[in-house]
Amino acid sequence: MQSFTNGLILDGDEMRNCLHKELGFSEKDRYENCKKIALLAKELDKQTDIIVAVIAPTKKIRDMIDVICSPFWIYIERTLPERKGHFYEVPEKYDIKINMDDIIQ
Repeated sequence: MQSFTNGLILDGDEMRNCLHKELGFSEKDRYENCKKIALLAKELDKQTDIIVAVIAPTKKIRDMIDVICSPFWIYIERTLPERKGHFYEVPEKYDIKINMDDIIQ
């Protein structure tokens, strides 16, 4: 967890390394990691502002997060090479979209 002026940042990778070491990167483990972070964010949000940085690669994971804590979604789009074993469903809904390909050129 990092802090910023008026709140906290929960980073998915840091949370996995510190609190959820038993979880890997399978779809099931990603779901569980995001669920635990969403539940923590919901509780912390009662005290301060929260920024949560996680990869939510499937609609199922994003829908679960929506039910728990009603986030403001930022979709960061980037063209990546296909990699075996990786899964990602492009979000149908988001509040802001940032195309990294336009920025990194």
